Amino acid sequence: MFERIQVRKVKPGTKQNHLTCLSALKKFGKIETFNDLTLRNVKLFDDFLHKQGYVQTTVHKYHKSLRTYINEGMSLEKLSLHPYLTFRVKKGTSQKRKYLTQEELNKLIIAEMDNRSLEQVKDCFLFSCYNGPSHIDLKNFDVKKIIEIDGKYFYEDNRIKSGINYKIVLLTPAMDILRKYNFKLPVISLTQFNMRLKIVALHATIKKNLTSHMTKHCIYSF
Repeated sequence: MFERIQVRKVKPGTKQNHLTCLSALKKFGKIETFNDLTLRNVKLFDDFLHKQGYVQTTVHKYHKSLRTYINEGMSLEKLSLHPYLTFRVKKGTSQKRKYLTQEELNKLIIAEMDNRSLEQVKDCFLFSCYNGPSHIDLKNFDVKKIIEIDGKYFYEDNRIKSGINYKIVLLTPAMDILRKYNFKLPVISLTQFNMRLKIVALHATIKKNLTSHMTKHCIYSF
């Protein structure tokens, strides 16, 4: 089953969700083949996700990814019973949007990191705050798509997840970050990025739980 998750052809954003689910399944350790997709194991996986501290909306996304392969297993006649016929997973209610205030953002800007890895995570987070690209768009950032017009820099591309075209102005601090890394952003995996953001927040004395998703709601003034 793991092989199917790796090779399945879907949009990059969906693929990332499936790979995140795969990582959780490997950590869970009880579901490796289609034969392991029993009602009991799916319920245990649900318990495992909640014990990891995930909110219900996130748990629902994991089940949504897993259900894709259960459906495939049913179509290939590798499963005789669909676990989700009797096990319902609530979608949950989205939490209030979290963001950094201007004061918190300023604290992050001046905060010093104690190693290069954390500094890179901080810079990538700030770059997204300045311009708004999601992590997957950040990972696919192409310097060749930067256009200079009258001394201002613009970037145009399509959102990886939705395919929608977008055009942004690259603010001066964002350009400074790009120049710092010779126009090649040091983007790491989403899981590692969010894990290290917690340490970045500690260095910046920010009490909020920093996540890549928060950059969409940050407002930077200069």
